[in-house]
Amino acid sequence: MTLADRLASLAATRGVRRCAVASLEGFVIDAATSETGGEATGSDDAIAGLVAAALASGRSLADLFGDGELRQVTIEYEDGPVLLVPLPDPAAEHVVLAVLEDAGSLGRARLAVRRSLHELAKAVAE
Repeated sequence: MTLADRLASLAATRGVRRCAVASLEGFVIDAATSETGGEATGSDDAIAGLVAAALASGRSLADLFGDGELRQVTIEYEDGPVLLVPLPDPAAEHVVLAVLEDAGSLGRARLAVRRSLHELAKAVAE
């Protein structure tokens, strides 16, 4: 499966409006939207830049508090949460993000992302 196929599968998870893989430098590698997610707002590159900044902040806080390695960042907005999860090796310089419909979708989305992390990482590295 290609990265686009894997992201489409993740975007098909109930409650996920949009998902993408971005580099830590702020570039979107690929993205997908759900059929029911409505109109996507914001450019992929603008979103990726903000993702990179959010992860940098999260990692700085983890270093400051001595809490170990960052595993995920969840940011809640009025229109729903965004989940950011760093990819493992061989794509450790990338992150997957999922834009969710509401907080009730968070558990299901976390599980779907966790299950797809290694396959997404392999697809990014290819």
